[in-house]
Amino acid sequence: MANKNTSWQRTSYDPNITDPSLPPIKKNFFEEKELDGDHSTPLHEEGTQNTGDNSQLGKKPKIRISLVKIPFEFFNQNLVNDDFKKHLSISTALETKNRKIFDNNHKEIPCLLFEDFNTTGIMGDPNVPTRRINGKRNDFRAFWWSIFSGDKERGKGGSVGIGRLTFAFSSDIQTFFSFSVPYDSEKGKKFFCGLSVLGKGEDKDGYTLDPFARFGTEDERLFKPVMDEDLLKKYHKGLKLTRGFDEPGLSMIVPFPTTELNRWNLINKNIVNRYRYAIFNDQ
Repeated sequence: MANKNTSWQRTSYDPNITDPSLPPIKKNFFEEKELDGDHSTPLHEEGTQNTGDNSQLGKKPKIRISLVKIPFEFFNQNLVNDDFKKHLSISTALETKNRKIFDNNHKEIPCLLFEDFNTTGIMGDPNVPTRRINGKRNDFRAFWWSIFSGDKERGKGGSVGIGRLTFAFSSDIQTFFSFSVPYDSEKGKKFFCGLSVLGKGEDKDGYTLDPFARFGTEDERLFKPVMDEDLLKKYHKGLKLTRGFDEPGLSMIVPFPTTELNRWNLINKNIVNRYRYAIFNDQ
């Protein structure tokens, strides 16, 4: 059971708001390559691009990708609750075998860690529920709430804003967590948050449910990420993150990584193929 101060939130849309478009489905993110039958691995393309886009001025960005095994009890006690298990069990976006994955007799949960160094982390203010703050984009909201909005700053990667979903779709339960440390604590907040892509759903009254659920806290009905220092230290240690607790950057945690998308030979080939020029030039 998740900590009493945290929860998974999945809300219903107001009946007076136009039904939202559902998120793209997993198969649209991955395609088989005709020559050798291998799958593309956009998670690593997206993560590497984000690292480069958000490097600190004058510093060379670095990436560390690792596979760790986290005790099942840690997940069950800190990151999973009955609401989340129920959402998974009825999600038609997941393969049937994965809908009750937490009911299985797991001792450990494999997690793919994608961590960057010398980057800005996710800036913005989780306490401000607006797209812009003093005329500038609120990066926190853009990352966690403005999905497929096109809410991109000039010169920052793609244009639609769905790239982060590659992390979710690289998980058998379409879920990922993030631990962010901003390089400028005066402008950003350190936080931990989770997101799960659940697809279509309705509440008990038949209203459309948000296709996403988020892990964090609630304060006067406003959903926020976890920012409590003690909880952050627990997640940092329990998830075996390698970047220092106060070291700026972003760590993405993908539980139950999909095997066919995350083989080491594909990760290496994909990154070297796409970023060989930057690698050759020691960037």
